Amino acid sequence: MKLSLAATVLISAVWAFPAAIPPPVVSLTVSSVEIAASSALPEPKADTDAKSDQNNENTKAAAEETAQAQASGPGDSKKLPDELTLATFDEFTASHVTFLEFYSPYCSHCKQLAPKWKKTFETLQKEQPDLPIHMRQVNCVESGDLCEREGISYYPNLRLYVPSKDAAKGKFVESYPRAMDRTPESFMRYMVRSVAEYNSGAIDLPSASVEGTAALGLNMSAGEIDEPYFVALFAASSAEWAKDSFSDSCIDCLEHKQTWSKVSNLVLGDARTVHFNCFSQAGICTKLGYPELTRPDATHSPRYAMFLPRAAGLVRLDYRGEPTSAEMSRFATKVSTSGRFEHVSRSDLASAGFLSKSVDNTKNGDRVVVVFAYEAEAVSAEDKAVLPYVLESVARSPFDVTLYVSSEDFSDALKAQAKGLLEYVAQDESFKVPEFDAKLHYATMSSALPTLYIFKENSLVPAVYQNYALEDMRDEKKIAKFIEKYSHPLCGPLTPELVRAYFNRKGRKNALRDDRVVVTFVNSADQKEMSALLQKVSLLAHEYSLLRKQYYYSQILTRRSEKKVHVDKMKQEKAKTADIVGAMRERVPHLFEDDDVVFAYVDLAEYPQFAMEAGWDVDGRNYVPGDAVVVSKTNKYYWDQNLQGAPLKMVPSSVRPVLEYLIDPKLVSEKPTGFSAKLSNSPYPSFLRYFDFVHQHGFFGYLVFFSIVFAVYKVVTRRRLHRGIISMVKSD
Repeated sequence: MKLSLAATVLISAVWAFPAAIPPPVVSLTVSSVEIAASSALPEPKADTDAKSDQNNENTKAAAEETAQAQASGPGDSKKLPDELTLATFDEFTASHVTFLEFYSPYCSHCKQLAPKWKKTFETLQKEQPDLPIHMRQVNCVESGDLCEREGISYYPNLRLYVPSKDAAKGKFVESYPRAMDRTPESFMRYMVRSVAEYNSGAIDLPSASVEGTAALGLNMSAGEIDEPYFVALFAASSAEWAKDSFSDSCIDCLEHKQTWSKVSNLVLGDARTVHFNCFSQAGICTKLGYPELTRPDATHSPRYAMFLPRAAGLVRLDYRGEPTSAEMSRFATKVSTSGRFEHVSRSDLASAGFLSKSVDNTKNGDRVVVVFAYEAEAVSAEDKAVLPYVLESVARSPFDVTLYVSSEDFSDALKAQAKGLLEYVAQDESFKVPEFDAKLHYATMSSALPTLYIFKENSLVPAVYQNYALEDMRDEKKIAKFIEKYSHPLCGPLTPELVRAYFNRKGRKNALRDDRVVVTFVNSADQKEMSALLQKVSLLAHEYSLLRKQYYYSQILTRRSEKKVHVDKMKQEKAKTADIVGAMRERVPHLFEDDDVVFAYVDLAEYPQFAMEAGWDVDGRNYVPGDAVVVSKTNKYYWDQNLQGAPLKMVPSSVRPVLEYLIDPKLVSEKPTGFSAKLSNSPYPSFLRYFDFVHQHGFFGYLVFFSIVFAVYKVVTRRRLHRGIISMVKSD
């Protein structure tokens, strides 16, 4: 593989594979990774004074907790705060950012964790008593009802809860990261990071970023580091950095420095943060690949990049997203976690909601995992060489995607999921559930190893990179397209920032022109209604996946049959042997990637004008929660009616026939009435809809239209003139 230089790829002698033979070190080059802007729903707007009061309350409570702990004395067995129970849990978590341990006194792992948890608590009270976060425990033997309510399925279970606006109890926001060590030091970093992310006083925390040295910079450029580093590079001097006074050559650097300070605390536990002032450290900035930042006569914004240990195979990944703390921290966490190539088991995936046999209707997760599956005894250095490119593709994704590796056999789990899919869609009485087809399953889910699996949270529809030939796992462009196509969540939020992730640009030559996006409108202010709508979306997504595979599998069988008939006929007619062999070698293409549909939702509470701005409401319908539209992947056409011409609602029995009809009109028995595509962003009202045919072709369309009008005008004018001359002759 030969690519342009910008980020050095080192295929390491050390890989995170058990029982794998260490490969030789090979130097390759790849282009610097341009990371698309990671997007999410904007943080909810809250009253500033209310946030300040909450922060003061947290700080005061933390100080009181410290005083109580100190008063109890070092030898007091009650030094840890009282455990939370069903009676106290809701009130406490509704008022404080809380790091919780759910445990059982009979759990051996809990007993091993106990001294570390206690030491962390003591460290917190001694070193950072004003940090507005609380450590608490729940005994699941004594408070079984509480643990059952919170869905605790294993011990110890470490979770973070934060106050939720207008809620009677705290909101569970995340579990303690699997990739982080369970040590007092890691627990402290995690709590500082959590405060930075979820507490309004985070901006007051001192920056965790340190100024990099020349030695560190050289080590980072060579991958000679033991952990990931998130690096900021400023077109400034160290003196300017210290004084918070930047010259005109550094664009918006004061704002960038404030953001970087917050990011440095958000990514604690995921990466170390370092900054370089390139006017004072010109040599090292040039060595790291940013010579343009060393020139005082030019103007530049700060640059950001992740530097990884050489074991990741990819030394540098540039950050190209928006300079916001949320997006930058999300990028760093994703790259740091995925760059470890952590081994994952089938049971790990199942317990996390990725490889289960059923769908949990109470959840709608947005997480996606990419698994590099290999055979431990047969994996080679060449097989592993693709991992840096997979990491690059995962880093590019704007969605919550994480990369893992696994040497386990997934065939039985995939088969169980396929059968679970049939059981899940059986709840829809309007859907005809087929029998499990082993041949269809093999045709869509089989692959040689190594390969890639993509699993989506709370979904029974995995994606498999079908590796049929040696070159398939050497084709990094093909792999990148596979990850881009299937890394969407089962049904995720569609925001203005994510439009480019869901839709392709108009006018671009696009192999996915038959793909579509089903958009459902919801209102997050009514969580019960929103949950019910997303359950319907989930059911529809699973039904459509099954229907599409069945349709294209039947097409493949038909083409194979036609091929056999054609070859037999050639033999009967005694055609040339070369022609017969050529006909037999003709490959019947697999069409399972055609007519793919991605599902998303738009929150009208957050984006009430989204449909209008996207060009999907040319008739002024003013969509409400429960409405749905089907949009072409190019965002050129959309359909907002069912086959009978009525407004399209998110009901599987209504949307499913529309999707079937768009695959092949023969799939639906009824003849559509009043059903047609609409041109996105059409400037014409409904009674002039026929002008859309002209408008969709742009300037050329109007040029042809007016040329035809002019030609017709000339013909009519000549006829009238000719008739006038004849009339004059006759009158004489």
